[in-house]
Amino acid sequence: MKNTIESLPLHEAARFNDPQELDDWCDGQQLRYKSWFLPQALAGVGSWRVHKDHNNQVLVQETLKQNLVSEWHLGLWRILARAQRGKLVAKQNQPESAGYSQLVPLILAALKRDQNILYNQWPRAELGKVMHQQLLDCVEWADSEQGQACRGLGSLDLRTIRDHGLTTKSGKTAGKVKDPIATWTLSGLQGTPLHGSPKLISTMLCQIWVAHPRLRVGYMILDPWDLDRMPPSLWTEEELFIEELPLTPDPKRSKVLDMPWD
Repeated sequence: MKNTIESLPLHEAARFNDPQELDDWCDGQQLRYKSWFLPQALAGVGSWRVHKDHNNQVLVQETLKQNLVSEWHLGLWRILARAQRGKLVAKQNQPESAGYSQLVPLILAALKRDQNILYNQWPRAELGKVMHQQLLDCVEWADSEQGQACRGLGSLDLRTIRDHGLTTKSGKTAGKVKDPIATWTLSGLQGTPLHGSPKLISTMLCQIWVAHPRLRVGYMILDPWDLDRMPPSLWTEEELFIEELPLTPDPKRSKVLDMPWD
C-alpha cells in the first residue's frame, strides 16, 4: 500500500456513530503509526472552500456541505473531529507530534494555516461540528459561570495551582513533583478555582504536557476565552533549565448518521 491518504478506506469511517467503533477502526488501520496521515489529511482540509457571512464569520453548515461531497470525505471529517487523538498520534508530547496533539483542533488548524482563518472566526455555538468533544468541553466551560470567574486568574494563581496539582499527595512518592511534560492533566484540585473543570483546562491554563512552553505551538488552543491567543509563559528560564529544544513543527502539507451539518 502506498503512503497516501487516498489509499485508505476512509469511507468506512463515515458509518460509525459510536465513538468506540470509530476508535477501534482507527486502531485497525494503525493510523497512529502512519506519520504521513495527519499531514496529508490537514493539507486536504486546508484546501476547503469556506463560506463566510457579512461579519467574516465562518458559515459552518454551508462549509461542511460544500466540502464533504462523498462518503470518503465524510469519513475524513469524522476521524479528524470525532476520533480520540491518541488513536491518530502515537506519542503527543514529543516535539515532532505536539502540533497534532489534543489541544490542536485539526480542522480549524488546517484552515488557519492555509487560509488564515482565525479560530475566533468560527461561531462558538457551532464548534461541536468541527472539534473533538474534549476540547469543546473547555470552550463551553469558559463560557460557564465558573469559567468566567476563572478568567481573572493571574500568573501567580495559576503557578500555585500548577505546583499543587503536580505534587503527589500520598503514598511512597508523596511530596514528589511530577514531570510537567509527562503529566497530561493536574490532579487533586479540590479547593482550587479549577476544581471540577474539564481535565484539559488545567493542562492549557497551567501550561503542562503539550502546553508547556517547550512544546506548545500557535495552532493549539491555550486560552479557552480567546482561542487565538498565546498566553505568556508561566515558567521562568530557571524552571525551563534554559534548555534549547527543537521547535515543534506546525502541521505540514506533505442509515441514520449524525451528519456534521445537522
